[in-house]
Amino acid sequence: MENKKSSTPMVLGIVGFVVNIPGLFCAAACGAATGVATEMAAIESGMESDGTAGAAVMGSVVLMTIIPMLIGFIASFMAKSKAVVAAWLMILSAIALFIITILSGNWVFGLVNTVCYLVGGILALGNR
Repeated sequence: MENKKSSTPMVLGIVGFVVNIPGLFCAAACGAATGVATEMAAIESGMESDGTAGAAVMGSVVLMTIIPMLIGFIASFMAKSKAVVAAWLMILSAIALFIITILSGNWVFGLVNTVCYLVGGILALGNR
């Protein structure tokens, strides 16, 4: 009997990636606002500031979000040929994005992406 491999993990990876693109901008804006608020609090308390806290927080949030996003997206295309590797990469990306979602508070977009990558990774394990 022939084992037909599913393309569902690839579709879920694409959907999760596309859905999280607006979430990436939202996380960047929230990170910048948090950095600016931190900057203002530092100025009010009499500390000196160089004015780069907003950009630093925004950059780190974007970087922490985009790396697992891209890893999960690329792994979703490997789900037919290298199913086990792709599955574990998608599951690890889902875990990393869940942690980043908790830290950044980007619940709407982050959880959709996390669920898509997690379910896609579990289904990719069935493609062995």
